[in-house]
Amino acid sequence: MRKLVYIFILLSFICTKLSASTTIDTNYIKQIFVEAMEYQDYDNDSSWILAEQGFTLSKKANYKAGIGMAFMRFGALMNLKGKSDSALFYFKQAFSIRKELNNVVGMASICQQISYVYRNIGQKDSAFFYMYEAQRLFDETKDSVSIASIYVELANLNTTYQNYTQSEKYLAKALPIFAKFN
Repeated sequence: MRKLVYIFILLSFICTKLSASTTIDTNYIKQIFVEAMEYQDYDNDSSWILAEQGFTLSKKANYKAGIGMAFMRFGALMNLKGKSDSALFYFKQAFSIRKELNNVVGMASICQQISYVYRNIGQKDSAFFYMYEAQRLFDETKDSVSIASIYVELANLNTTYQNYTQSEKYLAKALPIFAKFN
């Protein structure tokens, strides 16, 4: 209950600040989504309320990246609740927006999330398709940490489906990349 009170106070403060000005500061919106993500794993209801508030403000400000963040949160929360169809719907909405904004890292992250949904419902081919798509997109970024992380995720996915040889190959690809940072 105390968490909900905190959230309502935070939202009241943000709404007061926003109504005092003629423009909506996207930093406020981003902060709402940071809070929503922090609550996601232990207080789904508060996370949903924050994501809805961020969505509403993003629509009002015509802030497409914020709308995409909202869809990402909604998808993650639906996945946590086991509502796969809803999760996929929201993730695909988020993907469309991130594609429109040419946000390659965001698109890769969403593909990864979609892969998790398909893995959870036992659709192996779709799970691999989206994880490989995430890898392709992360490869475009040339961000070695993201690339190594997706190799680990591919190893985990292969382990889920008991393909241990392939799993070891992906871990062997990830290890030298991570070793550079130690």
